[in-house]
Amino acid sequence: KLSDEAGEEAVDSSKTVLTKEETDELTAWMRDNMGMQVKDVKVSDRYMTYPAIVVDFESPAVRRMMKMMAGNTDEPMPLSPCTVEINPRDPVISGLFALKGKDEELARKVAMQLLDNALIAAGLLDNPQSMLKRLNEILAATVN
Repeated sequence: KLSDEAGEEAVDSSKTVLTKEETDELTAWMRDNMGMQVKDVKVSDRYMTYPAIVVDFESPAVRRMMKMMAGNTDEPMPLSPCTVEINPRDPVISGLFALKGKDEELARKVAMQLLDNALIAAGLLDNPQSMLKRLNEILAATVN
C-alpha cells in the first residue's frame, strides 16, 4: 500500500499479483470464453511487458504462403488455434480477474480484446477492423 499526500492509504495496483488459485480460475474461465481461436490459456513464466501473448501459432510468413497457394484471395486466412500466455503480474490481468466477478459480459469483451491485442503484436490479425466494435463497447462501458 502507498500513502498519498493527504495521508490516506492507496492500493498500488501495479503490485497486485494473482495467486496460483486465482490464475488457475482465470485461465480456465478465459479458455472457456475465448472460443475456438484458443486451444489453451497458461500462466507465463517468462518476463513480459504485455498482459498476454500468443504462442504456438503459424508464423505470419507461413500464413502468407498459405494464402498465396490458396489463390491470394481477399478473404482472411482462418487462424489455427493458438495458446495464450497471461502475465499474472500485469494490472490488466488482475483487473480482469476482479471484473469477471462483477460484470462477466464486459470481462468477456476485455478477454477477447486481450486476445486480439496479442494477435496484433504477433502479426497475426489480418483485419484489425473486426475488433473496433468491441473496443468501442469497452470504452463506452469504461467512461459511463
